[in-house]
Amino acid sequence: KAFGAMAGEDPKDATSNFIRSDRAVAGSDLGRRGGIIGIPREYMAEGVDEEVKRAKVQDLEKVKSYPIWIDVTDLSKREAEVLRVSFDLHPLTVEDLLQPNSRIKVEEFQQYVYCVFYGVQRLSTQHKQHPIGLVEVDFVLGERFIITSHVGDIPSITELKNTPDYIGQLFRRGVDFIMHRVLDHEVDNYFPVLESIDDQIEDIEEDVTRKPRPAMLARI
Repeated sequence: KAFGAMAGEDPKDATSNFIRSDRAVAGSDLGRRGGIIGIPREYMAEGVDEEVKRAKVQDLEKVKSYPIWIDVTDLSKREAEVLRVSFDLHPLTVEDLLQPNSRIKVEEFQQYVYCVFYGVQRLSTQHKQHPIGLVEVDFVLGERFIITSHVGDIPSITELKNTPDYIGQLFRRGVDFIMHRVLDHEVDNYFPVLESIDDQIEDIEEDVTRKPRPAMLARI
């Protein structure tokens, strides 16, 4: 019920109109690290079982001509080669997908746009020196396909993959709305982090005026 309330229509967010639907999303494992291929059920090719949620890498050839979302966790060289061949990716794109900590960029190619975005997340209490970490998400956005690639699980993507009805609504509007939804969630994650930093700055300002100490330089 709580998620249903949060997923309600937001007049300021074009992707927030949540309408229940009998659509389903077919998923496929891309390799063993958790890649997901998703397409709307009505686009399923003849001969593909509508009830299949996950499939093998070779099934990509059967569905790649339809609107599709491929999410890959911890991309391997073999998986990158599958994507390169299937979607005619430029070698530079493949190189960037395999290279962690790429710089933020937007590159336009003939068949697609390649983007690198960084979100933020709070780390565990074990990371006292650096409690906030950056999360890289790579996007390959074509006219009828989108590929998301990242290291480790990303809550916003996992949450979206667990709501097939809503993914169906996004597919109806276009695969670019899937990218927008992921970015929208990741941008929202910045606000509590920025508020936390602001609180820390206020604490430091009070300490400096009351009892300045050499150790404060390290904290600043």
